[in-house]
Amino acid sequence: MQRTEKKVIALNRETEEKLMTAAQNAFVKYGLEGARMQDIADEAGISKSMLHYYFSKKEKLFETIFRKAVLDIFSKLREILDSDDSVLAKIHRLSHEYLDHLRQHPYLPLFVLHESHKDPEAFKKDFLPLPETAFTTRFAAQIEEEIKQGKIRPVDPQVLFAQIMSMCVFPIAAQPVLQGIMNLTTEQYKNVLKQTQQQMPAFFERILTW
Repeated sequence: MQRTEKKVIALNRETEEKLMTAAQNAFVKYGLEGARMQDIADEAGISKSMLHYYFSKKEKLFETIFRKAVLDIFSKLREILDSDDSVLAKIHRLSHEYLDHLRQHPYLPLFVLHESHKDPEAFKKDFLPLPETAFTTRFAAQIEEEIKQGKIRPVDPQVLFAQIMSMCVFPIAAQPVLQGIMNLTTEQYKNVLKQTQQQMPAFFERILTW
């Protein structure tokens, strides 16, 4: 009896991108429990059976999307903090390059924060590097070194990092709340973000320099 091998059908790049975008939209809007595979397939322009061909379970698709979201948000951060730039230069890059990245992908911060809160220990184990190899650890060491060299004022590295990240992430993650509190249109809020980017380096320079 002749053995028949299963033929693997590859998605073209355009269809794959549509599928990932549709899945992102569904999971961000409805979460894992509320998102429906049929809705994702419809938005991506493929059949539900084809979607199940690649992702037999909704959880597998969610895991793929979540891992991509985490990699997107952390890879840009790592790129900046692992560079050879000075502390102040890194803050300048974070206020522009990293904040631009988050503005282009506004679902990322809230999505990652929401899912990481569900199971913090699992998130830490699966996505965060060991303490001795973490890029935040190296950035903290650089801050300590520049303090010793007299380049910047004495400051707690962990507190400084928390302040920097808060100024980058919070305006994106909390846009609906802040926009509502300040009674701003979307265009007006975009201007707030633009000014935040422009003023953030000077804000930290005043804190860190003599």
